[in-house]
Amino acid sequence: MSLRASSSGMTYAALAIDGNLAQAHISLAYASFTYDWDWPAATRHFDQAIALDREAVMHHFFYPFYLSVAGRSEEAVSVARKALDGDPVSASASHTLAAQLALSRHDDEAIEQCRRTIELDPNYAAAYALLGGLFAAKGMYQEALPPTQQAATLTRGSALALANLGYVHARLGQREEARRILQQLAASSKERYTPGLAFAIVHVGLGENDQALSWLDKAYEERFNRLAYLRREPVWDPLRSDPRFTDLLRRINLPQ
Repeated sequence: MSLRASSSGMTYAALAIDGNLAQAHISLAYASFTYDWDWPAATRHFDQAIALDREAVMHHFFYPFYLSVAGRSEEAVSVARKALDGDPVSASASHTLAAQLALSRHDDEAIEQCRRTIELDPNYAAAYALLGGLFAAKGMYQEALPPTQQAATLTRGSALALANLGYVHARLGQREEARRILQQLAASSKERYTPGLAFAIVHVGLGENDQALSWLDKAYEERFNRLAYLRREPVWDPLRSDPRFTDLLRRINLPQ
């Protein structure tokens, strides 16, 4: 049984005992949109959680991510900003706001928020990864390299951190380095789970769109949670005119 299936099963069991658990509805809402791609279920669970404990939902980082991928970007930013206002020294809340700004394409403001997150916690790996991605989205690949390398270091070479690094190397024209990272990911996949999305990121950086789309199909088979953000993340912009990418968005049933 997968970890997600196990945790969802326990959450449903908790609700069977007590249907008034806001945190359980929040967890099921997150699973509904990132794994099941069931937007009505996600909305229903969040609405139930809000009715039970509005403050718990508004201060939980799952909710603004749901709002962003549901096409309610400005609302997501507002919710994340208010959560940070309530806990201004929280690196997690700061990162959540930076991520919502990035998903809504407010790149410059998101970059500044990433820097504030890093000031709060110099070891917050996700902030470096997001900062590198934001520079890359602006075509500033040389500036993207140091934070992307730092994210890989802090995560001890996690698959997605390495993939982001491979993407930046590819965009800098350092194709041999990008292919070395692909080889590293392939070797890793023989020993542990390595998401197909990681390979797709490097291939799209190399301009190898057919391979990127094939690996995205693999990620679809894996039901990898980050596919929920396909419509919002700029790294996939080179694929948006391809009918195969449009079909993938349809299969995931992503909101407009």
